[in-house]
Amino acid sequence: MKNHVKVEGNPSLVRDIDTHAILNTDSYEIRLARERKAQRLKEKKKFEALQSDVDDIKIMLARIMDKLDGS
Repeated sequence: MKNHVKVEGNPSLVRDIDTHAILNTDSYEIRLARERKAQRLKEKKKFEALQSDVDDIKIMLARIMDKLDGS
């Protein structure tokens, strides 16, 4: 932590002297943030899969309607 200085008022935050970025040094909070991110990505993939399924159903219904209209 040679290039870091503590952020006043929060013992788990430090500022990188080179980049001026604020970094969290609390490993528990970091783990929770990673878990939240993984959950968001999982939900996003699930939503995208549902969206794709709905699009497929729309296409199939359109084909069915075309066949019914053409008979």
